[in-house]
Amino acid sequence: MGLVLALPAFYAVEVQGLFLFPVAIDGAPHPWRTARAMLRDVGGTPGAMGTVGVLASVMLLGGLAGRGQVRCWCLGCLAVVLWYEDLRT
Repeated sequence: MGLVLALPAFYAVEVQGLFLFPVAIDGAPHPWRTARAMLRDVGGTPGAMGTVGVLASVMLLGGLAGRGQVRCWCLGCLAVVLWYEDLRT
C-alpha cells in the first residue's frame, strides 16, 4: 500500500520543478518563479501529472521492453524540453 501512494507522491513533488532546468538554461532571472508559472499554464500539478506519468513510464520501463534504457531516458528528457519550447513560444 505504501508503494502505491509513494509513487504518485514522488511525482507530485517532482513535477514542481518540471520546467526548471530548461528555464534556468534560458537564463530566466527568477527560474523557480518562471517554471512554476509555466506549470500553472499546463494545469498545475494535476494537469502535468498525467503527462509526466506517461513520460516516466517510458523513461523507466522502455528499457525493460528492449528499447534501450539510455535511449528511453533521453527521449523522456527531450519530450520535456520540447514541451517547454511549445509553451515558451
